[in-house]
Amino acid sequence: MADDPEDAVEITAICNGLNINIGTLNQHTIPSMFAAGKRASELGRPVVLDPVGAGASTLRTDTALELLKKVRFTVIRGNISEIKTLALGSGTTKGVDADAADKVTEENLDKTLAFAKDFARCVGRYAGSGKRPGAHAAQFQSDRRICKEGVFYLKQIQL
Repeated sequence: MADDPEDAVEITAICNGLNINIGTLNQHTIPSMFAAGKRASELGRPVVLDPVGAGASTLRTDTALELLKKVRFTVIRGNISEIKTLALGSGTTKGVDADAADKVTEENLDKTLAFAKDFARCVGRYAGSGKRPGAHAAQFQSDRRICKEGVFYLKQIQL
């Protein structure tokens, strides 16, 4: 909602939560994301990170990783390729879609779930994705899995 860093801090102070979505990332909005994230964290408000396309470009990857270091996120919502990028520091995301090599199948489901669980434990946050019909997804909070099949309505949550 607010692109200017000073405005972002002020607007964040009157909100019940903050969603940082890097889908339309640019050099002008990056400082606002950090400023709003810092303010929301100071106020104890829930902060969601949607690292859209993390792993697809250097700017997206670097920004998402830096946000993860400097902002206390309550929820990290991303596809498996975006989550891998955050966990490993690099990745191969195809825009907003997960890389085909990261596709979650019945054969690799347990390994993928263990990976996501370890990531959630490392960052001490909730990590997961909305479930698309026919896709596997999972949500984790620290060391417990919330659900195996994901939550279709996660992407509709409004803070």
